[in-house]
Amino acid sequence: MNSKDFWDARYSQNPESWGEEPNQFLREVDLKGLSSAVDLAGGNGRNSLWLASQGLSVENIDISSVALDQFMLRAELQGLENRCLRNESDALQAKFSFAPDLLLVAYLQIPSDQLQRALKNALEQLNGGARVLGVWHAVENLEEGFGGPQDKSALVSAVQLEQFAESFSWAQLNIQNRQRVVPTEDGDRVAIDVVLFGQLEV
Repeated sequence: MNSKDFWDARYSQNPESWGEEPNQFLREVDLKGLSSAVDLAGGNGRNSLWLASQGLSVENIDISSVALDQFMLRAELQGLENRCLRNESDALQAKFSFAPDLLLVAYLQIPSDQLQRALKNALEQLNGGARVLGVWHAVENLEEGFGGPQDKSALVSAVQLEQFAESFSWAQLNIQNRQRVVPTEDGDRVAIDVVLFGQLEV
C-alpha cells in the first residue's frame, strides 16, 4: 500500500483521531502581523482551521484526498472556507500557491532523508522574514515518552534539525525538546516532542 492509500484509509476509518484542538506549541506562536500560512502535511486540518479562525489565509497541503475533503467540509461548517485552500500533494515536492508568512510542519514523521527533502523544498519557497514552526515526536519519545511512531527511523532529534538548519540563514532559531501532556483513559501521559521555531533572515 502506498502512502496515499494508507492515509486515505486511515482518515476514512478514524477521522477524529487527531481531535479538533490545535497543537499546543502552535498556540504559543505570536500571530500578530501574519496574514497567511502553509500547513504542510496538515491532514484533516485541526491546525489549519485554528489558524483560519485567527484570521489567516491557510493552505493545507496533504497527500490524502480524504483528509482534505474532511478539512474543507469542516471549514464550511465553521464558516472558514473563504480562508482555506486545499493542495493535494506529496510533502517531498509540494508547490505552494503563495509564499506564506508562517510555515507549519506538525508531525511529518518520515525517514530522515525524506524529511530533509521535504523541509528543503518547503523552506526554499519562503520569503525572507517568514516564520517556521516544526513539531515532531522526538527520538527520545520512543523509550521515555508516550505515543508516536514506534519506528526509530521516523523519529527526529534536535541534533538532526540543527544540522539541517545550518543550510539556511536565520534571524532567530530555537530547537529544543518539549514535553506535551496527552490525556488518556488511564490518566495523563507525557510525550516528548522536538520543536523548531525560527524566523528566516530578511
